[in-house]
Amino acid sequence: MKNKIIAWGLAALAGIILALILLIHLNIILPTKDHLNVKFTTSIDDYGDFRGFRGFSNLDVFPEKLLKSAQNIDFYYNDDSSPIFDDSCQVYLKCSYNKSDYQKEIQRLNSIKEQYQEMEQKTWVDNDNFKFPAVVAIYNNNHCYEYALLNENEFSIIYVFLQFIYKEDVVFDNNFLPNNYVNPDKVIDTSTEGQSIYLFPISNGDKHGTFGKWLEVEK
Repeated sequence: MKNKIIAWGLAALAGIILALILLIHLNIILPTKDHLNVKFTTSIDDYGDFRGFRGFSNLDVFPEKLLKSAQNIDFYYNDDSSPIFDDSCQVYLKCSYNKSDYQKEIQRLNSIKEQYQEMEQKTWVDNDNFKFPAVVAIYNNNHCYEYALLNENEFSIIYVFLQFIYKEDVVFDNNFLPNNYVNPDKVIDTSTEGQSIYLFPISNGDKHGTFGKWLEVEK
């Protein structure tokens, strides 16, 4: 009887191993590069090309293209997604403008809105949760943040989008993070979860997301 139990156990183990091999071969468990979406650049020439971006955002805070007066530019873009794990994205732009363009950018940031059916949601000003005055589109919602930090003394703006990014993996100065930044491994109380202009309440407590613009561009 003992030998039969051992035999059954070995047979079951062999079956599990064969199943894992098959799943890997089919790229279900460990997808190949063809099944991953990894985009990374720090080149200013690539700015504005967010085709295929998979974050829970339309990156509304970021300007569609760099203004002519923009200088001292620092840019970073990394969108890493797969069929298995949560997508992690990090987009960062820092630049300074002349006074006129700086004021135009502030007006644009304050006028950003997302619409769904008859509902409308706008960016908001936050003077409490950052070390600089901020215009915010997402704050601690599903481990995502999207905002612009304003430095009127230098006429500079820092644009940030983070999704499932650990504090130690942030590429820019941590002083540009929210004062109470939450790492992805911390469980969020959904009853007190932050806001996103891209999420609209619908029936049964669910929410409709208006993000996905850049995926549509890719198609």
